[in-house]
Amino acid sequence: PGDTNMDDLRIAWMKERIYFALGLKDANLFQDLLTRDDNYAKSELLNYLDTQSKQFTLSVLFYPMTTVAEVEEDVLEEELIERMVQQAGQLAAEGSSAPKVEANANDDAIADATGLNASSNNQSTPLPSSEEPKKVLKKVQVKRKVERTELYMCCRRLPECADTIGFFFVKTVEHPVPTPSTPSDARSTLPQCFEMGTTNTLPLKNLERGLTHVYMPLLVAASQRGGDGG
Repeated sequence: PGDTNMDDLRIAWMKERIYFALGLKDANLFQDLLTRDDNYAKSELLNYLDTQSKQFTLSVLFYPMTTVAEVEEDVLEEELIERMVQQAGQLAAEGSSAPKVEANANDDAIADATGLNASSNNQSTPLPSSEEPKKVLKKVQVKRKVERTELYMCCRRLPECADTIGFFFVKTVEHPVPTPSTPSDARSTLPQCFEMGTTNTLPLKNLERGLTHVYMPLLVAASQRGGDGG
């Protein structure tokens, strides 16, 4: 099945620009963003594109964030032992004297895998063989850390996140952004409706705080003094 979110050629064009600018490769990142939380980002993005306002300098920012999560998986003990041997060899080659079990296997799993635990409760899968005695392959549960990258979007605001590179669109038209009829039409007409570019979110966030907490109160105070004097 096709990506129904890309039926709107405005969104498809924005995805194209975001991926090129940020060097993204995973085609599912943008789709996951649009469908996450009951299509919240898609609804916000369509509202952004279709808004008609005299205050038309509206912005939207896209940025990727990578997090590390711990997942559990079942592996055959022979495979775990092979991993341990490979990691020990790598650590020895690097001059380390303290090899660790890959994937952070728990103590029981290590004991089972190395034959130190005689009473194992792990699942067992028989290996069928018509010529040789059946060999039982034990499964052990191990934990490993995986990196996961997700794409996020902020509309008319800055993200509350750490330092990261993002790609922004700023509308330069008062009317709703027109929907092109072809991808080629999108590439030739839509750039006229936006200012675009990459930015680092941390300096922008610091600037926003300065404007909000320093300059805006000063402007308000100056305006009040001017009103009292008039």
